[in-house]
Amino acid sequence: MSFYRSFFYTFYSSALLFIFFFFISCGQDKLNTIENDNDLTVKAYQIKDSSSRVIGWGYDIYLKDNRIIHQPIIPAIEGVKPFKTLVDALSIGNLSISKMKKGNNALPTISIKELDSLKIIR
Repeated sequence: MSFYRSFFYTFYSSALLFIFFFFISCGQDKLNTIENDNDLTVKAYQIKDSSSRVIGWGYDIYLKDNRIIHQPIIPAIEGVKPFKTLVDALSIGNLSISKMKKGNNALPTISIKELDSLKIIR
């Protein structure tokens, strides 16, 4: 009985790993298919607290109609803080898109220096 249990455990573990890596590889293809300026868009959204009071802004980046980046907080800073304004969120979202286009479609990283240069309120 333990042979069958071991066989099925190995089979299911292998199948789950295959499925996991398949979906990861599909996600990477999205970043590698940027063809022109109209493929990537940034959309800002409001962040609300539990009483539906607006406490800040975040942004999403879409490749065609698929969301590829969800950024509800200011990157590169300590703590969990949303952007203070719609303009701040869109500025960093557009900077991220320009970095993706220049950097071989790599995921963008934002630095403190870039936040300061864009006068992002922290």
